[in-house]
Amino acid sequence: MDRSSFLSISEFAEWTGIPRSALIYYDEAGVFHPAHRGKNNYRYYTYYQTITVNLINTLKSLDVPLHTIGVLMKERTPEILLEVLSQKEREIACDVKRLQDAEKIIHVFNDHIRKGLAAESGHVSVSYLEGGAFSLGPPNEFTDDETFYGAFRRYCHDLKEKAGNLSYPIGGWWRCMDDFLLDPVRPSRFFSVDPTGRQHKPAGRYLSGYTQCFYGNVNDLPERMVAYARENNLVFNGPMFNVFVLDEVSTLEPSRYLLQATVMVK
Repeated sequence: MDRSSFLSISEFAEWTGIPRSALIYYDEAGVFHPAHRGKNNYRYYTYYQTITVNLINTLKSLDVPLHTIGVLMKERTPEILLEVLSQKEREIACDVKRLQDAEKIIHVFNDHIRKGLAAESGHVSVSYLEGGAFSLGPPNEFTDDETFYGAFRRYCHDLKEKAGNLSYPIGGWWRCMDDFLLDPVRPSRFFSVDPTGRQHKPAGRYLSGYTQCFYGNVNDLPERMVAYARENNLVFNGPMFNVFVLDEVSTLEPSRYLLQATVMVK
């Protein structure tokens, strides 16, 4: 044997980053054998085996059973390997999408909670807000005696029926400040803070107001926002968005629920 063409098991372990114990295990399980056996059954490997053992290690890390990997190594053909790898590729794509969706949901909730922790109930001010996507629901058709909850229940049912995402926070949407003043507890529509939504809330200067309240209530927030606008010569320019930045997701105390109302101004 030309020793210069081979690596000892310790050298091969250092070269590939795969523990010596794992290489021995692979060998004994019939999954991956050394290229040559020396005296005392000592294992020797070649550089070209690196790609194969790394693929085996990758498949094992992806929970492909070692028995399946062993069969693949013994009976492998391009067609069999393609089938195994393609199936695993599809599974990984599903996992990646699931994790990406979870990341978006967590990001939205983190953003709302940070706003809630930084805000003060009763505070009204103007600031520049970034734009973002959202999903607007159908117009609400309240009956004379219907409450906020009836329309909200209908919206959630409709969203679920249409395979919408109920994982994101849901808020109230009014066409303008006048509508909000006229009926502040019955929104024109509901909306979901879904970053994949078809609607887009533009970036710009927004009047933001906060109040601590339970769902379906706004206290005197509309009047305070109108008073602030008049005092500062502001004109409302667009729809009103209401969403709870702190609610039962983040606090056990309903008295600490915090509503944020935002409307663009000029």
